[in-house]
Amino acid sequence: MLFNIGSIQVQFITTEAPQLIKTAEEDVENVKQMTDRLCAEEDQLVGDVCNHMADVQPLVTMLSTLTGQIRELEKYSQYLHCLVQIEDLRLYCSEI
Repeated sequence: MLFNIGSIQVQFITTEAPQLIKTAEEDVENVKQMTDRLCAEEDQLVGDVCNHMADVQPLVTMLSTLTGQIRELEKYSQYLHCLVQIEDLRLYCSEI
């Protein structure tokens, strides 16, 4: 705020402006510190995620292999189920 009342304008500039500038500088410094902390946290999180991914990659590979094996076993199970049905039908037909 500026007042155009002679000495009041000068008094405002000499008493209020330095405090406003100081407050603005403190705000800028606080934002810089907060930004630095957030960047450090981001770096830590990125490192943690990379480490976690490296740790779980062998598990993912193993689970993928096991999933493939389960699919194969399910196919064999279905095949055996069909054989049982065929055998049941054969026995039924031989009884008729």
